Amino acid sequence: MSDFDRIQRVLRFNFRNQALLEEALLHTSYVNENTGHPVPHNERLEFLGDAFLGFVVARRLHALTPNLSEGQMTQVRAALVCMDTLARVAQSLGLGEYLILGKGEEKSGGRQRESNMGRVVEAIIGAAVMDGGVTRASGLVERLLRREWRKLLHKGLPPDYKSQFQARAQGQGSPPPRYRVVEVTGPAHHRRFTVEVWVGDKVFGKGEGMRKKDAEADAARQGISKLRRKSKSAKQN
Repeated sequence: MSDFDRIQRVLRFNFRNQALLEEALLHTSYVNENTGHPVPHNERLEFLGDAFLGFVVARRLHALTPNLSEGQMTQVRAALVCMDTLARVAQSLGLGEYLILGKGEEKSGGRQRESNMGRVVEAIIGAAVMDGGVTRASGLVERLLRREWRKLLHKGLPPDYKSQFQARAQGQGSPPPRYRVVEVTGPAHHRRFTVEVWVGDKVFGKGEGMRKKDAEADAARQGISKLRRKSKSAKQN
């Protein structure tokens, strides 16, 4: 069984035009290293898939969550279409092994890189739109996101520590928080970020994470705790 047959079984989507599936899996690094390759890289399909993904999620939210406000629907949509979510979807399906990468990207851990994982999902969705039309591609999107959708409905949206911290800080008359990366460690495919959050001339938190935004959120979470302690102490005095 070929890789194309296997990935179609994983996706539960059969492509009439196999070249579209190949294009969806073709990373720019491969095309850059193989000048004259007859199939283009997947960035145009990523663009299409990203737009279509947002439409399908918005349509589903409008139909199935009548009690959510426009702002709440925006939050849920953002959580479902973000790179973190799409990377988890790709990893759960093992899509990284099917990527067609250049040698340099392969050596630097490109099959595990979150950005590659998320973007290949977008490109596959774009290819599905081109190959099977709106109805079949919509079905694919709903299958891909089913687990993440259920997780959000069960657990709710993850806390937005950065927004909470900014609101608390400014509510106490302080300037907006500033985030600063103070350290980046590890190889390209396994980075670890350390970020400080400052309010005025003081550090209110120091967070770590595999992604910059995770480290910022961790720092903000610590900042919220510090502001709470500060507020509690002020009341006691």
